[in-house]
Amino acid sequence: LPGWRVAKHTGLARPEWLAMRKLDVTASELGCLFGDSRYLTPFGLYHRKLVGESGEENEAMKRGRVMEPAVAKLLSIDLPELALESCEGQYLSLRTDDQLVRIGATKDYQGTGDMATLGPALARLGCKAPPAWTGRVSLAVELKVVFGGAYHTHWGAGPPRQYILQAMTQAMLGGDD
Repeated sequence: LPGWRVAKHTGLARPEWLAMRKLDVTASELGCLFGDSRYLTPFGLYHRKLVGESGEENEAMKRGRVMEPAVAKLLSIDLPELALESCEGQYLSLRTDDQLVRIGATKDYQGTGDMATLGPALARLGCKAPPAWTGRVSLAVELKVVFGGAYHTHWGAGPPRQYILQAMTQAMLGGDD
C-alpha cells in the first residue's frame, strides 16, 4: 500500500530483538486486540508497551525455545517437500506514513516448496492448500508446542484464532503466500 514499508532486520541478538518489539504491536500480540489471547489482556499489552518486556522467559517460552527445532525436524521428516529455514535473529517491521501504526513479526521458520510436489504432500497430511497456490510458494511457518489436554480443549476446532492472526501477520509482512 502507498506509504507502507516493510523492513527485514537480520542478525539480531535477543536484547536488540526485544528493543525492536517494544513499540510495535507484534504478530504474537495481535490476538489480544481482538480478545483472542489467553495470555495477554489489553491492559497487559498497554503495560508491556509502556515499560517493555522483561526479557525473562516463562516455562512455556522455555519449552517452545527448546522444542521448536525438534518440531521443525519432525515437520521436515513428515513433509520433506517443504524446505525449512530458521528465522532466528530476524524481525519484520511495518512502518507507515502514520507514526502510530507499527506492526512487527518474527517467523519461526520460512518454508518454500513447489506445489507440484508440496500440494499432494499437504493433502497426505490432511491439509488443503488454497487453489491460488501454484508453482513455487513461500510460507511463514509458525510452530507451537501444546500439551495434550490443552490441545483437546483449545485446538479441537483447529488452531485458536490468535495463532491464525499471528501466522497471517507474519505472512503478510514477509510477502508470503
